Amino acid sequence: MADLVSSGQEAASEQDKVQEVILTTLPAKCFDVILTHGPRGEYTRNHRHEGTCRAVVNLWRQAQIRTGQLWMFAYQDGRGKHLPQAERHADRREQLSPEVCVWKHQLVRQCYGLHKGGWQVLAAPSVEAFWCFDEADAAWEWLRREARPR
Repeated sequence: MADLVSSGQEAASEQDKVQEVILTTLPAKCFDVILTHGPRGEYTRNHRHEGTCRAVVNLWRQAQIRTGQLWMFAYQDGRGKHLPQAERHADRREQLSPEVCVWKHQLVRQCYGLHKGGWQVLAAPSVEAFWCFDEADAAWEWLRREARPR
């Protein structure tokens, strides 16, 4: 994210830095909808994704960013047993068209500089899923429950 290098093992103590990067990187502070990582990081233990989720929700609660809705990616990977899949009970699920899937995979390959068989390409599901919130406090309470290890 921005100028932060992700090792996948970031500590919670970096929360302030992540929030600072979010605030300085955003082109505005008010949005109709914000999409962010989920509390379990889309796949098992991506600490940067998990921290980004917490940072975004915390900034929303503090009114440092404003949005009508916050959508968190809703994926699970069976604790690393399979590629990420859309959560069955997510608030919103969208099956992508074949054309959009091709575009999505091309975008992921270009962003990460990967070949077609790269992990991020393989892990980009054809069904998008989100947990959706209209209120910051509701998102925070849900996040606190969901972020606990299972």
